[in-house]
Amino acid sequence: AWSADGQFVAFWAQDHYQDGTLTKMTLYVAQADGSQVTLVRDFTTRPGPGPAFYTDGLNWTPSGKELVYSAADNSATFVAIDSVNGDTRYLLDLPTGDGNFQPALSPDLDELPGYQGFLAVRGFDGSQSPDGPACSDIFVVPVDDDADGYLLPVDPTLFVNVTNKPGSSQFHPSWSPDVDALACFDDESLAVYQLTTGESWTVAPNYLTGVSAQDRPTWTSDGYDLVFTSRDIGYGDLAITAADGFGPVVNYTATRNVTEIAPAWNPQWDPAGPGGF
Repeated sequence: AWSADGQFVAFWAQDHYQDGTLTKMTLYVAQADGSQVTLVRDFTTRPGPGPAFYTDGLNWTPSGKELVYSAADNSATFVAIDSVNGDTRYLLDLPTGDGNFQPALSPDLDELPGYQGFLAVRGFDGSQSPDGPACSDIFVVPVDDDADGYLLPVDPTLFVNVTNKPGSSQFHPSWSPDVDALACFDDESLAVYQLTTGESWTVAPNYLTGVSAQDRPTWTSDGYDLVFTSRDIGYGDLAITAADGFGPVVNYTATRNVTEIAPAWNPQWDPAGPGGF
């Protein structure tokens, strides 16, 4: 995850036993050039039987003082963690059965007095797909920070369903730079949902039946294009296309139909300028 000023990158590292069991998640922060890698905090998974500790989503707050992510064990907890000393605070605690994961924190919203921005999350909508699995939509809730730049707890009664597509599932929301739209992957395509008008449109349809072919979208800093992971054009390549849905899908990593040893996943564009990932 890029900081809002483009100066720092935060990332997770995973440790495993030889049998592949996840034993620890470690959060690091580094300078954008890869130097000065700093350990923020280690998180050890729950020992013995039961749900494994799982983290999803990683977002810098606009002030740069905290990072926000979701942690799933017996519940889905949205956590704010100090980016320097690793102190954690719970922003919201929801049942994992509601599918509350994949938080996306919007950029700063100076034009909305009283609110710092919005938090978008994936949550189950109570419907089921034709083949049985529960379905999920993208929900949005306003968030605020205090005078020192630390996020305040989230009010769960303010969540609003912005995708509202019963019978299908939406995943991995991503905010446009102007916070007027959300991009997300669903069962059929990579799509954009405009919040002010309620319009939505397909950006990149899936061509592989039964495969999650588009995933993890990120907007370019000018808001014109979307970069995402695609398995339609290769085994985990990065693709770029126009966010309005009228442009070609271009293979960014240029390894079409090649089974890479290390597929390209989870792109995130530098929000501070046109530079790149």
